[in-house]
Amino acid sequence: MKKTLFLILTLFAFFSHADEIPISKSASPGVVNIRLTGTGLSQFSIRHLDLPRGYLGNPMKIKNIQWQSAHYSTEGITETVKICYYPYGYGVKKPEHCKTISPNASGDTEEFQSMRFGYESRVTIRHELEGGRLTAYPTGTDKITIHYQK
Repeated sequence: MKKTLFLILTLFAFFSHADEIPISKSASPGVVNIRLTGTGLSQFSIRHLDLPRGYLGNPMKIKNIQWQSAHYSTEGITETVKICYYPYGYGVKKPEHCKTISPNASGDTEEFQSMRFGYESRVTIRHELEGGRLTAYPTGTDKITIHYQK
């Protein structure tokens, strides 16, 4: 009986901590050829392999997203950066939720808290650039860490 109780408590403790597993990803927003405006984009798709076993069919919710943004150091451009969350993936008629963030900075947001989260969800960091006819190069990479719960 004591062994069974110990096993049950151990499994409960394990699965309680499993609910708090974060997913971290990084990507470079890429070179942008600006013709008045241009966009550099880092896309972070959630795949089956990103989620712990047994989570695929279970409803989950976003807790928060930590982020670190790159920036474009090209002279003569204006840069606006947004972090966007797509609960059902990216595409036509799929909801998009965005928040403006600072270039070359880090932080976290609860803007997307309690929104649906699953294997087809996607996060992007979008660098919107304005300026003359220039080629802009990113300095660094964009990074995210998604914290979610069952």
